[in-house]
Amino acid sequence: TCHPAPFYTNRRKNNVGTQLLHDTNRHFDTPQLNRVWESPPYLHDGRCWTLEEIWTQHNPDDLHGQTNDMTKEQLNDLIEYLKTF
Repeated sequence: TCHPAPFYTNRRKNNVGTQLLHDTNRHFDTPQLNRVWESPPYLHDGRCWTLEEIWTQHNPDDLHGQTNDMTKEQLNDLIEYLKTF
């Protein structure tokens, strides 16, 4: 719902649980996903250098997509899918 086609963004701010103690806001712009794999770093503060880090290190409550129950293979498939945009 946050990344609908054709631009793969809803152009809204969302709380995806990635705020840190120094952040004054919990809601961040939803980035477009076209060619996202070419533009690290990721998240609002650039703390992730790979797409995998977004979900394996910074999504404990599944607010940034329901990925906690994914196998490593499923997560790799998601990342490969993102590379098709």
